[in-house]
Amino acid sequence: MIARTKGEPAEMAQAIRREVLQADNSQPVWNIQTMTETVNASLAKERFTLFLMAVFAGVAFLLALIGLTGVMTYTVSQRTREIGIRMAVGARPMDVLLMIERQGIQLVAIGLVIGTGISLILARSISTLLYSTSAYDPIVFTAMSAVFLVTALISGWIPARRAAGIDPAITLRAD
Repeated sequence: MIARTKGEPAEMAQAIRREVLQADNSQPVWNIQTMTETVNASLAKERFTLFLMAVFAGVAFLLALIGLTGVMTYTVSQRTREIGIRMAVGARPMDVLLMIERQGIQLVAIGLVIGTGISLILARSISTLLYSTSAYDPIVFTAMSAVFLVTALISGWIPARRAAGIDPAITLRAD
């Protein structure tokens, strides 16, 4: 039985129970709940699935940012000798920094293009789980790309600046 009320639905439960029992005393009255509770119960599985997907996506995103930072730092540290040679033959520190940043951004841009393409293809598989939003939300794709680009800039800039600040003679002597 469904009853519509203008007041508080929980307050009407006792009155409805009393009226049903008065009409037919043999009818059990149980599981009285509001429509909001019924809808929430019916969507609980989907909400839990989306919550887990969001948690796993967040962890994957964080791991990707940490991995990107690690790769950029490692790449620059492997090029310390090259940076020392460039500095010894007259390259300015800013030129070296911009070169490293440009190369890092190029790699990240390639990864973003490939990753966005794969994401657009796979978005169809989760579109049935989304309510009031699109799996192809351009704001989300743009924001995530921007975060990866900023992370690449920062994670390349810090070790490159450190490497460019080292005396070329020390860099060339160390082995």
